[in-house]
Amino acid sequence: MHPLDLLYNACKFGLVSKVLDLLSAESEKGDLSELSSFIDEEDEEDERTCLAAALAFGHLEVAGILVRKGGADVNKPNNEGVTPLITSCSRNYLSISQYLIQMGAELDKAAKNGDTPLTVSCRAGRQAMAKLLLAKGANVDRAIKSGDTPLILSSRNGHPEVVKLLLANGAKVGQADRINSAPLIVASMAGHQGVMELLLAGGSNVDQANGYGLTPLIASSQSGRRKAVELLLAHGANVGRAMNDGATPLTMSSQNGHTEVVELLLANGANVNQATNNGGTPLIRSSRQGHEEVVELLLASGAMLDRSDNNGDTPLIMSSMNGHPEVVKILLAKGANVHQADNNGFTPLIRSNRAGHQEVAKLLLARITTIRRFTVLSAIHQVRFRPPTPPPSQLLSLLANDTPDDMVRVILEFLGAQSAKTSRRREEAGKRKQA
Repeated sequence: MHPLDLLYNACKFGLVSKVLDLLSAESEKGDLSELSSFIDEEDEEDERTCLAAALAFGHLEVAGILVRKGGADVNKPNNEGVTPLITSCSRNYLSISQYLIQMGAELDKAAKNGDTPLTVSCRAGRQAMAKLLLAKGANVDRAIKSGDTPLILSSRNGHPEVVKLLLANGAKVGQADRINSAPLIVASMAGHQGVMELLLAGGSNVDQANGYGLTPLIASSQSGRRKAVELLLAHGANVGRAMNDGATPLTMSSQNGHTEVVELLLANGANVNQATNNGGTPLIRSSRQGHEEVVELLLASGAMLDRSDNNGDTPLIMSSMNGHPEVVKILLAKGANVHQADNNGFTPLIRSNRAGHQEVAKLLLARITTIRRFTVLSAIHQVRFRPPTPPPSQLLSLLANDTPDDMVRVILEFLGAQSAKTSRRREEAGKRKQA
């Protein structure tokens, strides 16, 4: 076996005496520069140097021997650009990191993805390691390729002690990533209240938005982080500020069914009917997703029952087409217009029928009068036919061939029940005349 393979395997498995023997044998040949070059070659299979292998498997004594006795290059990266110091920091080997730095490891040398020793330490919440690197002069604001700085990484992952350390070392509290998300936004999205308090105390702009218009309040609202929302509101966050698409904190919390956050935002002055650029109100968004408690809360707070978006979709249409019978019941009980159609002329019944929501169709049919029963049938197939509409008998035949069996049954049961009622009324009227 080649001497390099022997040395690499000894380093990989932490065989201290074997490593020492192999290094002694090579050094006896007299050329130390050749020995260093030999040690820094990569294993063909693992694509690691001896030092990288020792660090990867936690053999710290072997790593120290390679540097001290073998002259291993402390800045030699692997194919991904990861240096021994980055590996040591990511695995929280404090003592070996100290030694590598003493031996000349570059503090800010980055891997191909932009990771530095400090970014991997802050991402993982390694306070002692971050403190060491900063004390030795690591760049506190050096970002990875995504634009994430050490402060953003520690804020996103909820490491308040690391955040505190970075701020004490001059980290820029407003420096954002590539989509312009500042540390406070990522902390708010995850609901890391302790981190948020530190950032706000450090001068973060409570309403700083990213490239999509996402503010800390919108981020925490859409994630349902009630405590984070309370904190931001207490610091004066704008409850009505919208994203680029017009979505507000109330829009996003309503859409995602976060009842407590919706209640909190309404109590702090959120506009219950503020719409997005597409006309979607909080009630339309929550109805589409079937969030019953939110729907009831919004209606109790003055949400417009039949207001439609730019496509003509109302809360009733949205809940009907997506099969949310409990929301449909709530809306109908409040007097929602069962006949109001969207921009294509599709009513809630048509939309529920096309999606095959039998239970919703029953609820809607119960609100439709006998006078409209032919309209129901013709409207169901208006998308397929042009005037003149086929006669009722032909339409029923086409309906049976073109509609799911359960929906045909629901509609025909309804029409049959309506016909029976009409017949009974006629009979009763006839008896009264005879009397």
